[in-house]
Amino acid sequence: MIKIISFYKKISKNKFVEFEIMWVKHWNWFTFLMEWTRKQDHPGIHIELEVIGLVIDFCFRDSRHWDYEKDSYTQHLGEK
Repeated sequence: MIKIISFYKKISKNKFVEFEIMWVKHWNWFTFLMEWTRKQDHPGIHIELEVIGLVIDFCFRDSRHWDYEKDSYTQHLGEK
């Protein structure tokens, strides 16, 4: 994998955006992935497009982890 562009930006206390463009050695002719997750670690939106080895990846996610026993997000280490 060769990263052409890699961008990461924290936009609020718990949210971040990530954007990457890369070439992959073992590629597919065409792949499209779109997922929206919640009540799990790092929930959010993930979109990925691959065409002949060129991969464009976009994420808008939460940085927190999900506590299944409490049915809520856990605090980051060091936070009150």
